[in-house]
Amino acid sequence: MKCLKSANIEWHLPSPFSKDFDDVYYSDDGGEAEKQHVFINSNRLLERIKSLSPYQHLTIAETGFGTGLNFFLTTHLWLSESLPSQCLHFISFEKLPLSRIDMTQVMQQRHADHLLKDAFLAQYPPLQEGYHSLFFANGRIRLTLIFGDVNDTLPELRGLVDIWYLDGFSPTKNPDMWQASLFSQMYRLSHANTHLSTYTASGNVRRGLRDAGFNVQISEGSGRKRDMLIAHGGEGLTQPRSTPSRAIVVGAGLAGCHTARALAERGIHVTLIDQNPDIAQGGSGNPQGALYAKLAMEQTPSSELHLFGLLYSANLVSSLLETQPNLGALCGVLQLATTDKEQERQARLLQANLFSSDILQAVSSDQATEFANTLIDKPGLFFPKAGWVSPVDWCKHLVNHSLINSHFSEQVTDLAFMPNTDAWHIQTNRGDYETEIVILCSASDTQRLTPLKHLPLKAIRGQTSQVPTSGLPDLKTVVCGDGYISPALNQSYCFGATFDLHDLSSEIKIKDHQQNLQTLSSVLPDFATIDPSLCNGRVGYRCSTPDYLPLVGEVGVYDSFVKTYARLRVDSNWKDFETPLMHQGLYVNVGHGSKGLITCPISADVLVAMITGTPAPLPNRLMERLDPNRFILRDLIRNRI
Repeated sequence: MKCLKSANIEWHLPSPFSKDFDDVYYSDDGGEAEKQHVFINSNRLLERIKSLSPYQHLTIAETGFGTGLNFFLTTHLWLSESLPSQCLHFISFEKLPLSRIDMTQVMQQRHADHLLKDAFLAQYPPLQEGYHSLFFANGRIRLTLIFGDVNDTLPELRGLVDIWYLDGFSPTKNPDMWQASLFSQMYRLSHANTHLSTYTASGNVRRGLRDAGFNVQISEGSGRKRDMLIAHGGEGLTQPRSTPSRAIVVGAGLAGCHTARALAERGIHVTLIDQNPDIAQGGSGNPQGALYAKLAMEQTPSSELHLFGLLYSANLVSSLLETQPNLGALCGVLQLATTDKEQERQARLLQANLFSSDILQAVSSDQATEFANTLIDKPGLFFPKAGWVSPVDWCKHLVNHSLINSHFSEQVTDLAFMPNTDAWHIQTNRGDYETEIVILCSASDTQRLTPLKHLPLKAIRGQTSQVPTSGLPDLKTVVCGDGYISPALNQSYCFGATFDLHDLSSEIKIKDHQQNLQTLSSVLPDFATIDPSLCNGRVGYRCSTPDYLPLVGEVGVYDSFVKTYARLRVDSNWKDFETPLMHQGLYVNVGHGSKGLITCPISADVLVAMITGTPAPLPNRLMERLDPNRFILRDLIRNRI
């Protein structure tokens, strides 16, 4: 998770020239026609698109993004030939990404009229190692850019690929990429119907692909290149996993609504159940929430999840704001250094040079005052790609889908697997359901159901405060210190929130308004005149886990896990275990704490990728850290069970 250097480019107009690989990115003479022939036509992409069913996804993976030419050629065809319900997931790896300046010049020269140009530049990621998700055309196209060496990052990809674009600088110019290990990983991620093409007919590449397991053929090349290679999945590869037809999601907050939408976009009929009378009435019910992450110097799972969750959510919001302008604003976030200790921490973070300036920047108190449009006497960090979101409005948008059927004021009272039908039986106060897939997104209430009683979830009370904007400064950015405040929504400011581990009362308390105001005025003195008695507010409950990471994935059978991993009580390093039993089709997406706006969207995508066997927006090593069964193993090692 390091800050990367950009590609070293010279402009030999009209083509960019790579000084790193001593080669052009594409030929002035027929470069686009060559790409069209090698990757679009040779993979029979039009035929593949026409064979897709409604709501079906097509996954294309590419080994070198470069200037994005293959992506823009592919999406041009996709937008003209696919159905509105179908989705293209384009995954591309890049070791040396173009800088924003160079990519802007490429777009202006090569793709000035492309429908995705403006949205692509708005979402183009910072030069930060890892996974970056971009969203286009109302969900019809998703681009996952994975920055880093493909031989390091491809082994972390999980899920099957339908078409491979084996592209990049030639084997003679970039021999480090064209390795047997690359071809083996590509084969691992392929299925029986996977197709592959590449512009080179090199003997080493041909033999490497065959040795990996692909059926390889020499095909007619393009332009000056007489030959190229095409391939398809070899013997022994399985068919793609079938997509379930129906699922039930319990909980209509951020986690549940994002999960329901991700399922529906796969063509899965979703029944969304919530015990409250309307959507987002629990911890997701605040009028506004800050979209930001507090980054750490250490590369921990939580800091990595929060960074890429923030960038994921920000791009997702960016893709919606044109049609949903009241959803939020990417106005930036100021994270103020309210103590000497915090100021020292921020200084060390900046000195470490871990993060791109597109992610965070140091600001003085004067600069912070200018950004916020109100007096600030403390320095801090500014996150230009962050902002605020209305969680309730976001949830309403998410469930507005023809395949989502919402049921409110309905509480799940029992959950049991029925072996005779291989389905889950759900009993509520209003009736019974049967389904093959159940996903619990009901925060700490998840523990009420028998198969999930062991999950270590804790409810933490928080009270936010609201006041009219009259007589107060016109705040222009989100300000975070020990609490947060967002720019006004509907002539009202929302700020807070308290953090109470022991009091679970739902009562609005004046002392909590006073605490929120004291926290606010300590960083924004122009807000010190607010009368606590004029505050409105609400109480919500964050759902937290012991390691502050959410629980995302399939739930194991508790007794089977304890029995299978019992040896961990005496040998924490023991690895030779049998596979424990899982509650087949039972999943959770809970425990997001106060970070739900940046972890719920990406976690929902991860969860649905697990269910459908498709690539996820996070590396496998990080997905494993979200495993909901991890605390059983921890407690065995610590002899707590």
